[in-house]
Amino acid sequence: MSTTHSPYESSDETTSRAIEITFAPAGSRNPPDVVVLHCTPDLGPGGHSVYCDATGIIRAEVSASGEARMLPTSAQQQPARPVRCRFLEPEAESDEQ
Repeated sequence: MSTTHSPYESSDETTSRAIEITFAPAGSRNPPDVVVLHCTPDLGPGGHSVYCDATGIIRAEVSASGEARMLPTSAQQQPARPVRCRFLEPEAESDEQ
């Protein structure tokens, strides 16, 4: 169960409003998939902010140091592990919308 909070009231970590997560399947010759996630009012199991894509299917708990823990959104889902996670600056966020 997630706990709600305001992402801008956190004093122990800096919270960006959006992150970019890159997925690259092992051994694949296809280009990596890049997904932009936006901060939600939820906290994940580790107490960090939860980010979600526009569809609500991809959710991740992200620590202030940029470590991402993928959160399943259905019983059958087995989320891929991201190879990169970076916080987006406000001007980069507006470009994605």
